[in-house]
Amino acid sequence: MAALSLAGNAATVLGLVRAARRCRGKRSRRLWAVAVGAVCGGLGGGGAVTAHVYGIASILWAAPPLLVAIGLVSYAVLGGEIGRRRDLIEQGLVYGLMTAVFSAFGVVAFFAILPYLAPGSGRSVAWLIIVVFFATLPLDGLRMLLVESSGRWLFRRPSGVRDLADEVDRSETRAEHAERLAEIGTMASAVAHEIRNPLGIIAAQAALLERRGAPASSVNALRQQVDRTRRFVDGLLRYGRPRPLRLGTVAVAAAIEHAITDVVAAASGTTPAFDTDLEAVRRAEIEADATAFGDVHRAILDNAVAALHGSERGCIDVRASADAEWIEIAISDNGPGVPKELENSLFEPFVTGRGRDSAHPGTGLGLAICARWLDRHGGSIAHLPAPAGGARFITRWPRRVS
Repeated sequence: MAALSLAGNAATVLGLVRAARRCRGKRSRRLWAVAVGAVCGGLGGGGAVTAHVYGIASILWAAPPLLVAIGLVSYAVLGGEIGRRRDLIEQGLVYGLMTAVFSAFGVVAFFAILPYLAPGSGRSVAWLIIVVFFATLPLDGLRMLLVESSGRWLFRRPSGVRDLADEVDRSETRAEHAERLAEIGTMASAVAHEIRNPLGIIAAQAALLERRGAPASSVNALRQQVDRTRRFVDGLLRYGRPRPLRLGTVAVAAAIEHAITDVVAAASGTTPAFDTDLEAVRRAEIEADATAFGDVHRAILDNAVAALHGSERGCIDVRASADAEWIEIAISDNGPGVPKELENSLFEPFVTGRGRDSAHPGTGLGLAICARWLDRHGGSIAHLPAPAGGARFITRWPRRVS
């Protein structure tokens, strides 16, 4: 039976090796880990049993290869997960290891003191049961406290029993908020339907008026208001009915540079100068929704370009910093800055410093949508006065969404 088990394991390993050689990157590493783990598992399973039966080695030699196999398979499993699922699996493995360690020490200590707890004479089974019961009663609770306390020290978002209970409460709060957003989304859809049809008719009539010789200034003013209303409706839909996150790997520097290119291409008139320093994140990658990451920084850059409209010395400064857990992007401009009366409500919906008659009228939803994206990623966005006297926005992104 052991020989059959080893033969089947060898066939599995060969299949994994062939698959790993056809792949690249993380998937190839995971397949190699499973293949080597399968070899170690075979050595620690059927191999160790065969060696023990024939007197070649003690069965205790099964432990090291089995431990290596568990580690490699755990790596392969974790490599295929992202976000909170990865955290839960990873912490489950660590909690299991800590539980085994604490339990082992507790049981050894218990058996060491057990002879001193039982009476020297007149020992009975009933008395032994009573002693064992009351001696072991606090062990499980103490073990759980030690494991959870260690988890809070080791992990940024621990998943102990109390931590999960707190997260359930937060999830219920978010669910209630999501229900209210769903109601807003339903209303926004109805509003969008009722507004978009007339907007299409107005745009068609503007084209007809233009062909009939209507003043170009009047037609252009009409089209600008139609476009502004469409942007508002689109922003309302994005805010009221946010799509699910589509997490993937985002190259930070390339994504920021792409956002700058898009904003410069879409800008009308004089484009401000850009001063960028992304060397700290040149090779950095994060787990994020790539579209959301780009949209957030495009919105901030668009606001900066609008604030510098008509300025001959306008400059936008883009800086990045990074540590083991976070990526920070700071975008500053030397424009007029954010009005004092708006600073405390800047990230609330329908708050804007650009009036209806502005060259670039705002909808008041751009920064609110940015704040929503950052919150859903577990990050944050903040506004600070810029060193040059304008506005400065700092986005803070976790390297991994949890």
